[in-house]
Amino acid sequence: TATADTLGLQLDWSEGAAIGAEKVSNGTFDANVTGWTVNGSATVNWDADGGEGAALVNVTGAGGGITDSQTIAATAGKMVRVVVRVRLGTYGATTLSLTLDGVGYVLSGLTASYQTFVIFHLAADTDLDISITRAGAITGTFYVGSISAKEVSGNHLYQATAADEPSLILTGGL
Repeated sequence: TATADTLGLQLDWSEGAAIGAEKVSNGTFDANVTGWTVNGSATVNWDADGGEGAALVNVTGAGGGITDSQTIAATAGKMVRVVVRVRLGTYGATTLSLTLDGVGYVLSGLTASYQTFVIFHLAADTDLDISITRAGAITGTFYVGSISAKEVSGNHLYQATAADEPSLILTGGL
């Protein structure tokens, strides 16, 4: 975070911001894509991906991507740390859309190598909904190496409205 950047989240460290247990079943795609299904126009299959195991998503049209078909237990109003590892195959863009409980996040700067994205998300209800879809009218393949969701202990400060977020201000010099 740089000076004058807006701050949408301040983690509460009074409880150590401890990371809880894994909430996602089969988020590592070790041997199959059980618990995951297609979103929109796509296919989702397991792929060995060089021995790592991944969900291979082939986007063929509108809304194409992968979504959970499982109950991902969450506590409404609690912060969840979501970690996603993705890489491009033949997908013709460098951006994908990650949606958590209907809230969109952009995964940008994607390449053919795996990249890890960490998002802190306020759970809307008791079942966290996760999907990764195409951004725009792009087709082709991308790989999801892993998806993780864990609650973060504490009472965190957050401001969902960008216009109302406070700014980081440096005072008094370094």
